[in-house]
Amino acid sequence: MGAIRRLCTAPPPGGPKRPLAEHLRARDGSAYGRVTITHPDELALGSASRLLERGRYEEAADVLAALERSHEVAGDAVEVEILAAARRLCVACQHHREELEAQNQAAAAAAGMERRLRDRLGALLDLAATRSLIGPLEPAAPAAHDDGDAPSAPAKAHDVLAVQCLGQFTVMHGERRLEPWPNRRAKAVFKYLVVHREQTVAKETLMEVFWPDTEVSAARNNLNVTVHALRRFLRDGHSRVSHVMFRDGCYLIDPSLPVWVDAVEFERLADAGERHERLGRLPEAVRDLHAAEALYQGGLFDDDPYEEWMQARRRELQDRYVGVLERLGDLYRGVDDDRACLGVARKIVAVEPFRESAHRELMRCYARQGQPHLALRQYLDCAAALQDALDTRPEPQTVELYEQIRRREPV
Repeated sequence: MGAIRRLCTAPPPGGPKRPLAEHLRARDGSAYGRVTITHPDELALGSASRLLERGRYEEAADVLAALERSHEVAGDAVEVEILAAARRLCVACQHHREELEAQNQAAAAAAGMERRLRDRLGALLDLAATRSLIGPLEPAAPAAHDDGDAPSAPAKAHDVLAVQCLGQFTVMHGERRLEPWPNRRAKAVFKYLVVHREQTVAKETLMEVFWPDTEVSAARNNLNVTVHALRRFLRDGHSRVSHVMFRDGCYLIDPSLPVWVDAVEFERLADAGERHERLGRLPEAVRDLHAAEALYQGGLFDDDPYEEWMQARRRELQDRYVGVLERLGDLYRGVDDDRACLGVARKIVAVEPFRESAHRELMRCYARQGQPHLALRQYLDCAAALQDALDTRPEPQTVELYEQIRRREPV
C-alpha cells in the first residue's frame, strides 16, 4: 500500500501532475468534490488502492500486473520494479487471507467436535450415575438374542463406508473423509439413495425429484451423467467396485457393500432401548437410548435444509429423537435424578421450543434444585415460545405449576 501511495504522488514520465488523492476524493460521496481523472496511471493506481482497502487482493494484483506490462513496453525499469513488488505483496496478502480462512474453518470444526464430544461425555456420566441407582446390566446371552436387537457381524473397520446423515452430511472411509464431491447433484442423488436404501428407486423418480422442469430426454441424460460421476467418485475414494447398481430400471446402493448409516443405527438403538424398557431391563434401556441420543447430531442433512424430498423423513427422525429423550427423562424421573432430567429437557426444548411438557419438566427440576428464579424464567420462555410458534398461551397445568413455584410450594 505504501509503494502504491508513493507511486500515486510521483511525477509521471510526461511531467509533473497533481497527487492521485486529489482526483479520487469523491467517487463514493466524499466531501472533497468530484474531479475528472485523465491520466491512465492515476486511474489504474486509484483502482488498485480501492481494491486493497476492500481486501480484494487478487483483483488488485491483476490491475498492477496490467500496469506493470504497460511500463515494460515503455521501458521504465524503475516503475516496473516497484509495481512488481506491489503485485507480489498483493499475492502474499491473498495467500495469508486464505490461510486465515482455512484456520478459522478448522477452528470452527474443532469447536463443533468438542461440543459433540462434551455432550457424549455428559451422556456417559449420566449413564454411570443412573446405573448406580438402577443396578448393574444383566449379562448378555452368548448365543441367541431373543429380542432381535443385536447388530449383524460388522465388516472390518477399514472396509466400511460410514455415512453421517444426522447433522452435517459426511462420508468416511476409515479415518479419511471422502471429498470433494464431483458436483452438487451427485451428492444429492447419493443422499437420496442412502435414505431409501431399503428399496430400489426408479430412474423416473430421480428424474422427477432432481430435474422436475426438464424435458425427459435431457433429465435422463443429466441422471446418467450424475450417476457416472457418483460411481467414479465412490470407486476412487472407497474401493474398486460399483457402489450404485442399476436393476430393472431402478437404482440402488449395492446391498452387499459394508455401509454404515448413522440414521439406521440411531433407529436400531432406539428400538432396542424401548424394547428393553418394556421388558423391565432398565440399565440396558438407558444404555441403548443414550447411545441413540448421542448419534443424533442434528436434523437429517442439516447442510441441505430446503430440499423438499427429505422434509418428511427429517421430521420423522426428529420426532423419534424427541421420543428417545422423553423415554430417558421418564427413566431418570423414576430414580429422582433431577440433574439428568434437566439435561434431557433442555435438549428437547432446543429442538422443539414449543414442547410445553419439556418446559414444565425444566421448571420442576429448577424448583427442586433450589433455583425458583430459573423456574419462573423458564415459564416466561415457554409462554414466549408458544406465542411465537403457535399463537397460543400456556396450558392450565403449566400456569398452575408456575403459581406453585411462585408461592414456594413443593413441586
